[in-house]
Amino acid sequence: MEGRYIETGVARTYVQEVGEGDRALVLVHGAEADGSMWEPYMEGLAGGRRVLAVDLLGHGGTEAPEDLDASASGIAEWFSGLLEAEGLDSVDLLGHSMGGTVALHIALERPDLVRRLVLVDTGGLCWPASPIGKGVDRFLRILVEGEMDEERARGMVAQIYGWEPEGEAVKESARFWSQPGVRHFFANGGLVFTRPIPVWDLRELVPPTFLIWGERDRWFPLSTAKEEMMYIPGYKLLVIKEGTHSPFVEAPDIFYLAVDSFLSD
Repeated sequence: MEGRYIETGVARTYVQEVGEGDRALVLVHGAEADGSMWEPYMEGLAGGRRVLAVDLLGHGGTEAPEDLDASASGIAEWFSGLLEAEGLDSVDLLGHSMGGTVALHIALERPDLVRRLVLVDTGGLCWPASPIGKGVDRFLRILVEGEMDEERARGMVAQIYGWEPEGEAVKESARFWSQPGVRHFFANGGLVFTRPIPVWDLRELVPPTFLIWGERDRWFPLSTAKEEMMYIPGYKLLVIKEGTHSPFVEAPDIFYLAVDSFLSD
């Protein structure tokens, strides 16, 4: 696996890559993560194609410049620069959770850049109906106002998720949200990726779209998502039985096979 930086014209961007081939698949991580979340799964997705896991602006190793524009159009411009730097006209795009919402917006803003779209347990089809929606909305408002420190983040995360306040998961989450680049991302347009995508926009989606959902996702429930995904033209859906918010963890082999089959059509 190769990790390197790419100059996109918007921000110096960190990417990890495996595989070879004429086609490329770009992976977009969700909140409280960076591209490294895809490391265990990249080889399984790489049959006959390049696979690139990218760190979003302000996340992981990617810069958050002072003039950052993390709106939908700004992210599309950044993504276009990433592809141009790699000599790619268009790619297959896969996003998880908030990363799925980012991927959706890119496909709506620049359908010419996206050959096929894979969305995994994507918040933009559920928000704010998610059981955690209200708590997260309040958390993000405090974050973008610059009033979030690690101690406050730890208390709020524990309350939102129902986790042990002194547990390692809460501490790790609080450390993530205390990073200046993450706050800069959300304060400069990134909040759009924590909002529902209007159904009239979903109707305009051009790339063929495949949705993968965990049957037992308690954050973005399948029942709610189904009410929204029906507006996506010609979509395909795979429900991972007993899967949760990250069904590729519970059923990686099914995930690899399903994604490869869709992208190989």
